Amino acid sequence: MGHAVFEGTVKPDNNGGFASVRTHAADLGVKGASAYVLKVNSDGKRYKFNLRMEDSFDGVTYQAAFVTPAGVWTTLHLPVSQFTATFRGRAVPEAPSLNTALVRQAGFVIADRQMGNFSLKVQAIGTV
Repeated sequence: MGHAVFEGTVKPDNNGGFASVRTHAADLGVKGASAYVLKVNSDGKRYKFNLRMEDSFDGVTYQAAFVTPAGVWTTLHLPVSQFTATFRGRAVPEAPSLNTALVRQAGFVIADRQMGNFSLKVQAIGTV
C-alpha cells in the first residue's frame, strides 16, 4: 500500500523552527467520531496532527501531538478529547471544542524548534 511523505529540514531562518502541510478545504467531517486513527512511520520526532473547522488560511487549529518509534509503522488512536485549540502555536482556551462533523482541513506540523531533517510517512487517516 502506498503512503504520503511529509519531510524536509527545519531551520531557524526567518522566524522558522517549524514546518507544516495540510489539505485544501473540503468536506472532511465525520459526525460522531470519537477518535482519529493514523497509520504512520516516523523518525521518532514529535509531530502534531492538525484539524481545522474553517476554510480560511489562518485561524484556530485543533492539534493532537504524538511521538512514535523511529522506522516502525504504528497505528495511533488520537481521541477527539485530546485535541486542543491553538492559534499560531498558542492555546485558545475560549475556542469551542472540536466538532468532527465540521472538519474542513487536516494536516501535520513539526514544531518546537526541532531543528534538522525530519520525515513522517502517512499511510492512512481515519476515524472511529
